[in-house]
Amino acid sequence: MTQANIVIVEDEPIVAMDIKRCLKQLGYQVAGVAANSEDAVQQIVDNRPDLVLMDIRLKGDIDGIETAWRIRQRVNVPIVYLTAHSDPETLERAKFTEPYGYILKPYEDRDLHTTIEMAIHRFHKVTEIVDNERSLQMILRSIGDAVIATDSYGYVTYMNAVAEVVTGLRRSDAVGRKMCDMLAFNDEGGRIAANHVIEQVLRDGTVASLGKNNFVTDSRSDSDQDDSTVRPLRDADGYINGAVLIVQCREKIPNRKFVDDEINKFQESENIHFTQYIQNLLANLLVSYGIHDGSLAVNLDIDENIRLEVETAYSCGLIINELVVISLKNAFEDNPSGEITISFKAQNGHYTLTVGDDGRPYGDDWDSSNIETFGMRIVYSIAEQLGGNVEHSSEPRNEFQIKFPQKHG
Repeated sequence: MTQANIVIVEDEPIVAMDIKRCLKQLGYQVAGVAANSEDAVQQIVDNRPDLVLMDIRLKGDIDGIETAWRIRQRVNVPIVYLTAHSDPETLERAKFTEPYGYILKPYEDRDLHTTIEMAIHRFHKVTEIVDNERSLQMILRSIGDAVIATDSYGYVTYMNAVAEVVTGLRRSDAVGRKMCDMLAFNDEGGRIAANHVIEQVLRDGTVASLGKNNFVTDSRSDSDQDDSTVRPLRDADGYINGAVLIVQCREKIPNRKFVDDEINKFQESENIHFTQYIQNLLANLLVSYGIHDGSLAVNLDIDENIRLEVETAYSCGLIINELVVISLKNAFEDNPSGEITISFKAQNGHYTLTVGDDGRPYGDDWDSSNIETFGMRIVYSIAEQLGGNVEHSSEPRNEFQIKFPQKHG
């Protein structure tokens, strides 16, 4: 018999006691009983139950539906409404809180048991799917190569920041379009239409190796040669439900392997100690450029209480890596002595990342928005995917600033 923990939110003491008795007879644990909204939210936050049984009509200014909204903002827990009210207006309000069940009073014990079991089972499945999707998104965005994914019809469903740079296409413009309408490859024998490659992979389930073929898109007709492969994507039952194009380009980004290796240490963690991650990244970067005598100081000003999601930390790590490389190449190329400063602050729902140096000015002809380097295109693409923007100034010192919104939920 299951031992799921349940919190009861019911303002009628006799009814609450009857529900508690029924739940115990069915083999459940009752983690708490609350009679009002404030008490309910506090108990659920403290106890983290497996399910909440919520009466819609509670005494006071805050009813059960509003209480469910407040709970969902704090805790991810399935809620089942238990009430005598089934009018259309109430149901319409209740459904927007995405409940996992709705039981009308009076109820039979077996109906209560069935609804609870189905709600908990569905919640676990939904949570698993969401976690898998988040992990996949993080892998696709964080992988060191360019990645473009399609559905089973060849329509683009995902493109990471590196792919934006490699193809010259914006993700917002590419998603929803057929890959064959945007992309082709050049080889020694001429142009290869992307639709032929995608169709073969989707039809046969084979891996297509394109070797070192050049991309041809609306935005890019010439490029460095990149090793490319197209692989099938399969669902849990083994059926092909899409394809993924992977373009190897790690070697184009200095220190990229170390950035990836460092972030991989945290793949099982929800959040990263950002200061430590950046300290390790920069120490390796300076050594790789032969700077290990202390002549170039790197000062960090990062809020100690900041813990970032792995995906966000990785994106910021890439931006910092690229901007420090630009500083080393432009401000300290002839004289590697001075100071690089990195600041990361959280304020008013936004993060602000600042990278600056006191080295040689980049010059009036140095335009960060038009610079044709892989690194700067990476910086702009990642900043855009974070929902932010890049600002650059050279007076009184070289400085880049990226501001983007914090994630919630």
